[in-house]
Amino acid sequence: AILLKRHEQYGLAMYVAGLAAECMLRAYHARDQPFDERHDVAELFRRCDGDRFGTKARQRLHGPIQTVHLLWQNRYRYFSEDRLRSHLRSVRQHERGVRGKADFVKVRCSELVDACVRIVTVGEERWTNN
Repeated sequence: AILLKRHEQYGLAMYVAGLAAECMLRAYHARDQPFDERHDVAELFRRCDGDRFGTKARQRLHGPIQTVHLLWQNRYRYFSEDRLRSHLRSVRQHERGVRGKADFVKVRCSELVDACVRIVTVGEERWTNN
């Protein structure tokens, strides 16, 4: 996702980043919870095994999870950049925090990739320390 973002492939970068975060959260799926095939990152986070994931990790990821929930959809894999741009406008993500003539797709991509990297990093830390 980071490399795709550097190469200005924002739509694919956003899709791949969200997918990585989703996969990491699925790795912590509570065994007593039924499998949920939807791509609802907030719900996956809620269903993570608390003992394996830990309270501190949950606290560190509250903001990144909200960002991913707001900005990522599994269907981005089908979006052209024009379609992504139109979608972000339709969900009113084209103005918030975008200054001057900045490209809002690039801004949202950076926010999403950063949030997903955080989720994957924290998940990996927890995995190797357990």
